Amino acid sequence: MSRESDLGIYTALVAVLVGMAATASPAWAQAPAPGATQAGQAAPAVEELQEVIVTAEKRETTASKTPIAMDVFTSQQIQEQGIHDIGSLSQVDPALQFGNGVTANAFLTLRGVSSRDASEIGDPAVPVGIDGFFMDRLYNLNQSIYDLDRVEVLRGPQGTLYGRNAIGGVVNFYTKKPTKDYEGYASVDFGNYDTVNTEGAVNAPVSDKVQIRASWGTYSHSGYFYQPLANAHYGDDDSKSARLSVAFQPVDGFTGLIYGQYLSVGGNGPGFQLYPFVFNAAGTDISHTTPAGIGPKSSYGLEPFSLNIRDFRLHWEFNVTKLPWDMALTYLGGYDDTVYTEFEDLDNLSSGARANFGGKNSPKTQNHELRLASAADQRLTWQGGLFYFRETNAIDGAYSLGGANGTLLPGFVFPYPSVTSDSYAVYGQAGFKIIPELNLSLGARETHDDKSREGTAYLTSAFFGGTTTTPIVHIPEDGSAKWSKFTWHAGLEWTPTEDMLAYGKVDTGYKAGGFNSTGTQASIPYGPETATNYELGIKQALFDNRMRVSGAVFYDDYKGYQASLGTCPTCTNTGVAGIQNAGNAVMKGVEGDITALVNPIGKFNFSADYLSAVFKKFDATLQEYAANGSSTVVPANLAGNTLIQSPRWSLGAGLEHNWNLPNDAGLMARVQTSFRTAQYFSNYDFADSRQGNYTVSDAMLVYTAPNDRYEVQGYVHNLENSTYITFAGETGTVHGYEYSFGAPRTFGVKATVKFKD
Repeated sequence: MSRESDLGIYTALVAVLVGMAATASPAWAQAPAPGATQAGQAAPAVEELQEVIVTAEKRETTASKTPIAMDVFTSQQIQEQGIHDIGSLSQVDPALQFGNGVTANAFLTLRGVSSRDASEIGDPAVPVGIDGFFMDRLYNLNQSIYDLDRVEVLRGPQGTLYGRNAIGGVVNFYTKKPTKDYEGYASVDFGNYDTVNTEGAVNAPVSDKVQIRASWGTYSHSGYFYQPLANAHYGDDDSKSARLSVAFQPVDGFTGLIYGQYLSVGGNGPGFQLYPFVFNAAGTDISHTTPAGIGPKSSYGLEPFSLNIRDFRLHWEFNVTKLPWDMALTYLGGYDDTVYTEFEDLDNLSSGARANFGGKNSPKTQNHELRLASAADQRLTWQGGLFYFRETNAIDGAYSLGGANGTLLPGFVFPYPSVTSDSYAVYGQAGFKIIPELNLSLGARETHDDKSREGTAYLTSAFFGGTTTTPIVHIPEDGSAKWSKFTWHAGLEWTPTEDMLAYGKVDTGYKAGGFNSTGTQASIPYGPETATNYELGIKQALFDNRMRVSGAVFYDDYKGYQASLGTCPTCTNTGVAGIQNAGNAVMKGVEGDITALVNPIGKFNFSADYLSAVFKKFDATLQEYAANGSSTVVPANLAGNTLIQSPRWSLGAGLEHNWNLPNDAGLMARVQTSFRTAQYFSNYDFADSRQGNYTVSDAMLVYTAPNDRYEVQGYVHNLENSTYITFAGETGTVHGYEYSFGAPRTFGVKATVKFKD
């Protein structure tokens, strides 16, 4: 699409958003609410959209007065829409793109920004936090999301308040905290694919100064995809988690919260569809077109996979208020201990040679943040803090190959007993009201990152076709690197009325560098990514708060793109070239959403996001491997290509209607859909990594008993039974094309019992 057509789309969408925000239909705006009385009589309260309290700026504000493009899901929406992991969140939030790699790790993309490095050195570009605790390995966050208060999806760089790696945005999950009410709930969900999910919580005030909350979530279903040769199903779930939270207020002006959480995940794991390479007529290169018959129900078979995760987390938060000048001091911290074990069958599709991979990762993560903040009701508001992150990991992996008599022998073994990542930061952000309606905000952060790895890779004769496992090649894979970066924020926020916020801002972001894992690029460092994002936005309430409109236009100058170049486009043997800072990109777009109460139809929401994410410069090299083991360096210039998982359009819509039944019972029906245009899962934009346009729609019907004692919900997810890709790649390891897919149509019934003293 040309620059002129891009500009035309921007202009048209901005005009629509501004027009909707600045003008209102007099007939609708002045029409009495249903049931309103005649002049001179008191009218009943008009139904309106409820405000949502968020902490996106690390202090409590309303979503409508927060100058960040964001999507917020409340506790009720989470329950009704079946959000219990990152994948299900992406299905109801079209702006958030979800992918899963060849492990259980999750890849998230916002505004075209993502990371595809799932190694022990890689970092996410869209970090996920639970109650302010962040981890670099996302495989143990995906199944531990339950008993939630809300979810906040922040778009664009958040480099000042959230620091490193928040270069594309941030996803924040907030669990429910103990309260002073005796209350709780329990739910059970039965569905197809042998689904049995349970979730619940019990909240109990021990005294007027101590409260506890115990919650749990278990999720189980058989695999969505069947492998007849292995007689196994993949894409299953077998996870169990429990959390115990204790809140306490021993003295006036001090509050504390401590919770521990345990998670267990088993099962066969995601599984990947494999198709053997097809070569061109000359035999000089593989075909980069999509294999015929691609789909999870294809007869060719899935790559067997299994995983096991054990995770324990301890989290705490302490707040001291009533300090001089109404300041508040917060200490937020936590420790997480994970053991992740995986197994993967990697038989060569071309030769039939047997192979597999087994590995164990043991990341231990800690976060510490100390923050001092001013009172919120001042002309000058400010906050500043110190942040420390540390991850230590021990890795033991082995790639085994078929030996004599079909036995499997370790051929490539890589024990890394010490892998460490440290990050230190100091930050501050302030706002000053120039006049009551105009606020100037400035922020800055200085971050230092250290990474190191100690270990040795061993090659045995089995790797070269021999029959013994005695190491014959020792490859030291020690590495270390350091980086530092200053990031900043500047913005103006204008609130001419209570119902309107307009803002303009510039934010910078930073994603730490690293060094490569194995092969010819082992331990060679690559530099960080940086971004400068320019954004204009508006949030407007209309018709007595019965409609809310928001929109943003942005331009993101992205530099140092860390490209994962695992495929050589001119090679018959796809060699691993590792990660390189391949070039620069520009992401620009327009986003808008509307939520409205439309009598007598119901509650309606619609969102439209337009994105152009293109490489402007791409300069990298690959190594082409010949059959005799020699290699040749070849250039890779992908300027003009679209970034990974960057659909041009992402649309979402929903319609909800409520009926009042006798005795204060209620019935709610909701239908919703998300639509994405074509996207790629590779920097090369090959046809075999392309997912075309697709939609995913849901429907649900919820009956609420009198006094909200219980609920019964019927639901269908992915009404269309759409087949869509969540991962695509060309892998020389098995000489084949590799795919994974999103969940098919699922349906079920969920019953929830509630109690409150």
